Amino acid sequence: MKIFTASGKRFTRRMNEFLSYACNPFLCQPDCIRIVLFAQGRTGSTLLESLICSSGYITGYGELLSPKRCVLFPEKFITGLSKLKRNESMIFHVKIYHLTRDRERPLSPALFLERLFEEGWKIIYLTRENKVDQVISNLISQERGKWHKTTSEEEKIEITVDCNILAAKIHERIRFERAERESLRNVDFLEIVYDDELKESSMHQATSNKVFEYLALEPTDVYTPYMRINTFNLEKIITNYNDFLKCIRKNGWENFI
Repeated sequence: MKIFTASGKRFTRRMNEFLSYACNPFLCQPDCIRIVLFAQGRTGSTLLESLICSSGYITGYGELLSPKRCVLFPEKFITGLSKLKRNESMIFHVKIYHLTRDRERPLSPALFLERLFEEGWKIIYLTRENKVDQVISNLISQERGKWHKTTSEEEKIEITVDCNILAAKIHERIRFERAERESLRNVDFLEIVYDDELKESSMHQATSNKVFEYLALEPTDVYTPYMRINTFNLEKIITNYNDFLKCIRKNGWENFI
């Protein structure tokens, strides 16, 4: 039954994808708000999309170009889908590696964003300055087997860090951000920094109001079911903390801890 259900979902997604391609040339550009949330994983993209959509102004579509979907022609798919949903303001989020590393035929993120921008899409760029926390967040999620938290149930979190892998992943995140900023060079966008504007729940309303101002919408109350997973000091959750600390100091990342 699970296999059938999974196959059915893939078939439905593929049919919707081809419907978007087929309708694209025959429909006009919609007048509704369309938003691209450009962000790496563990930067709060799901959280921010949830906040924006809780306003009732926007409908969220999540990661439309994730590897699971295997979209053949991303730009045509996104454009066609927005035309099919022409009476519905929409947001989706995309990671730079959804367009490059994760595709058999990599795309230029710069051209992808520029073409959508020319079609009237608004671009929100979400970053996370603390790359150590970003990578640790990913490791914690892998250990939990879940990427999000929606209950206040207390969790015991412990991870053992492979310091070589940790350093490689942090360098990778830094390279991704450089590539992201290069991809955004020729478009206008709103930048939001997770550490300063989303990390604490007390920041959510002000950050959402900033987004509404960018979209020329009236501010309204927002809500999200998502909660921070790790609220502990790293020393309490990393079992080999001394080795971790040596790795951080060796690479000059002390300012992140």
